[in-house]
Amino acid sequence: MKVEVEVVSTDTIKPSSPTPHHLRNYQLSFLDQISPPIFMPLVFFFEADHGDQNNFTNAAMSNQFKKSLSETLTQFYPLAGRVMDNLQIDCNDAGVPYFEARANCRLSEVVGDPIPGELNKFLPCELDDIRDLPMVIQVTFFDCGGLVLSVGFSHKVADALSFLMFVKSWAGTARGDRHRPCPCFGSSTIFPQKNLSGFKPTTGIVKEKIVTKRFVFTAAKIATLRDNYTDKNGAEEYSRPPTRIEALSAFIWSRFVAATQAKGDSGKIYTVLHAVNLRTRIDPPLPEYYFGNISRVAIAVASMDSEEECSFSDSKLDIVDRSNQLKQSLSDALTRFYPLAGRTRANLYIDCNDEGVPYVEAQVQCQLSVVVKQPEPAELNRLLPCELDNVGDLLLAIQVNIFGCGGIAVGLCISHKIADALSLFMFINGWAATARGDSDIVSPNFGLATIFPPRKLSGFKPGTGIYKDKCVTKRFVFNSSMIAFLKRKYTNSIYAENARSRPSRTEALSAFIWSRFVAATQGKEEEEEPSKRLINMVCQLVNLRTRTDPPLPENYFGNIVSFPMATPSMDSKEDCYGVINSIREAIKKVDGDYVKKLQGGEEHFMEDPAKKGGVVSFTFSSLCRFPIYEADFGWGKPVWVASASLTKKNVVLFMDTKVGNGIEAWINMEEEDMAKFQSDKEFLALFSPIQACI
Repeated sequence: MKVEVEVVSTDTIKPSSPTPHHLRNYQLSFLDQISPPIFMPLVFFFEADHGDQNNFTNAAMSNQFKKSLSETLTQFYPLAGRVMDNLQIDCNDAGVPYFEARANCRLSEVVGDPIPGELNKFLPCELDDIRDLPMVIQVTFFDCGGLVLSVGFSHKVADALSFLMFVKSWAGTARGDRHRPCPCFGSSTIFPQKNLSGFKPTTGIVKEKIVTKRFVFTAAKIATLRDNYTDKNGAEEYSRPPTRIEALSAFIWSRFVAATQAKGDSGKIYTVLHAVNLRTRIDPPLPEYYFGNISRVAIAVASMDSEEECSFSDSKLDIVDRSNQLKQSLSDALTRFYPLAGRTRANLYIDCNDEGVPYVEAQVQCQLSVVVKQPEPAELNRLLPCELDNVGDLLLAIQVNIFGCGGIAVGLCISHKIADALSLFMFINGWAATARGDSDIVSPNFGLATIFPPRKLSGFKPGTGIYKDKCVTKRFVFNSSMIAFLKRKYTNSIYAENARSRPSRTEALSAFIWSRFVAATQGKEEEEEPSKRLINMVCQLVNLRTRTDPPLPENYFGNIVSFPMATPSMDSKEDCYGVINSIREAIKKVDGDYVKKLQGGEEHFMEDPAKKGGVVSFTFSSLCRFPIYEADFGWGKPVWVASASLTKKNVVLFMDTKVGNGIEAWINMEEEDMAKFQSDKEFLALFSPIQACI
């Protein structure tokens, strides 16, 4: 979107301590002399931290920026000077121009749909309007509380590594860190300056005709490119697989040539330039904290007569190869996980008859990135091989979905009759390891029935609890700052005798989600007649492997979980009705004695409390810390791992985000309750609006 940015104040930030006289003349190196006089821009976006107890105002943040910048400039003193005649920097403490501005939109609108040309509005000047300045800074505030920090760093003074060293040191100073990188300004002694009379380094900027576009390459796309180019390197000395950057460079350049080179225009010479850090190539190598332009551009002249081609011409064959690899490795993995190829019989045993696993291949008429960036839980069910309650006697079913871009989504359904989540991921990662050709693969232990012997359950019919017509699933992403805020918020709600620690991430999220559900969907307790009050029960799934005596190894396969129920006191005046304490107390009872009773059949099953009138149950299950992103079948780890629409009411599944220490909450409710829940003001104030996965 188009952005309007208005500068509201200007200042000049000088070093907090004067630069000593003997340091006032900083000599440019030869590499500095031949570097272009342009600003290198970096724009940092910071969302409002609602969880910050300091509750910084714009003025407070601005003062912290200025104060820490002033202190950092004492260490990076040439940046507060002025460049003189392409020979030196007069370290005269003239200061760094510092601008403050306001934007007319929300930060999320810029981040959600970034337009490179619009981002230049956050910079304090044009990139070639450098004059004698080593650095310029602008801080832009948004009405939503977010801010943008923009830094223009003169390429005449330093390269990107030096630029980032300064930014990192500035940030460390602002945080009060004691250990910060200390620059070394001795590059002119290693690359002495030359007499370059008449030489004028140009910026290379052509304002009127150049546009910038931003493209995001997913991990899967990069892995595909690396695979495509691995066998096209030619000479033996270059037979290693290309790096991520090499593969992307080859692809972008080759597509540029293919798109722009006219037929018969083979006489044109194409050069490819790539910046190279010289610090590691000097003998002896220089430390990374050497400041200045210590990099050069390597120039390659591509042979346009080469028969090698950077293209996706073999992408279809690659998909066939991957599908065959999935099938063959699945067959091999089933030898180890043999019950999954059988069929259940009468809720008593599995007939391991090698009948096999249904395997479906499907074509998806869109790009993988479309699904991942705007995921709709109900749509993800179409990537699965069957309805979730249409299990029949199957133990496992798989669907491999092939996207037009070459991406793949593996949809997998495993029967909860045979396995819990830990067993599921043991199988998935074992299958992936088999596909990679690993020899060290975890072998499952199928001896669970000797520890929890089967019982005669005549008349007992375990229900699915699925309500197809009225339930919806929504996915909400809580970022790390929101989770930290909730952990602080609920710390004081834990009883002193139970305060072994602050609430965990999932405890804090569970308390928040459940309390907002109650607030949004139920009337106030004091306004209801006692006979009409609902009983609220909260269930948290618990792994029993660590609670048996002795504990069971993680490779035990099957359902080795329990679901203790907590009944929070709705008369409690505590925040979230003391639900964290209630859950902890319920889980505490799942000890060795509980497991022995379970083994003896004394607590073998219980009726679904949701079926009882007047009882509202809410179940939480967490896959956080599970190895869900370890499934590398030989072409890289998944860019995203998702659940689907469970159509089971009042169930929440927690999953780690791939990056950022956040948590995805997959929340299942009846449609009417979900509408109320989503409209709850406290909920809307906290959950992250950025729902894309990558």
